[in-house]
Amino acid sequence: MKEEMKDLKARVEALEQKLQSLLAPFHNLMPSAPDDVGTDPISRLSHSLQQLDRIDSLSEQISFLEERLETCSCRNEL
Repeated sequence: MKEEMKDLKARVEALEQKLQSLLAPFHNLMPSAPDDVGTDPISRLSHSLQQLDRIDSLSEQISFLEERLETCSCRNEL
């Protein structure tokens, strides 16, 4: 039983190290954690992905407005 516990503990530690190495690039997106974001890597990753979704949504809205501006009749008056 003790050997199994040691083996499981070693596996958990190895998985935690892999998780840290996978999340390392996301730490650069948020150099300092805002007050509403937890300091654990999962919370920071979730917050980063939410921010990327917002940026993507805003980009789509800008593209839509640019398309509408091309067809706007008021543009000819300038």
